[in-house]
Amino acid sequence: MKQTWITREEYEKDQRTLNRRLESRGPMSPPSFRAYRSGSQSITVATSEELVHLNDKVWDNYRAFDEVTNHRWTCPVAGRYQINCAIRLKNESGVAANLYMRLRMGGAAGTVVLHPLQEMSVADTLVALRHGSAQYVFAVNDYVEMYVYTTQQPVTVADGLQYTFMDMFFIGT
Repeated sequence: MKQTWITREEYEKDQRTLNRRLESRGPMSPPSFRAYRSGSQSITVATSEELVHLNDKVWDNYRAFDEVTNHRWTCPVAGRYQINCAIRLKNESGVAANLYMRLRMGGAAGTVVLHPLQEMSVADTLVALRHGSAQYVFAVNDYVEMYVYTTQQPVTVADGLQYTFMDMFFIGT
């Protein structure tokens, strides 16, 4: 077998072409994000699901989480995702209440993706912290939002990265 040699100029041209192809593909890492509630949020409507405004992000490598307008994640790449979430709720009503949180795909009437806190009875002014984790398959443009429900109001959604958050990681097709 005969050895073929290329010039330095040919090599550099090939590298520039390769770099342009990689840059045109966008981010090379799998989609992932972590959004959280910054500042407390008061839920003042009882017996209906209210959107939790996750209004800040730690990272969002595909810019798929809207923390300003819709407070939702929109799937950029179809596939299976690992979902993690938590919410910290404080019953401010002084009356025992049922509280729960859901992640829904497609709005308040959409499909429940994760329901980590089944209606839990909370005594007067008790604080409840719940975590949830699941895997779910999403299509491109499916969107997910966090909702909270209470039988009494007001309820306060606690702020902070460790208390009220949602994150997702692409794990494959």
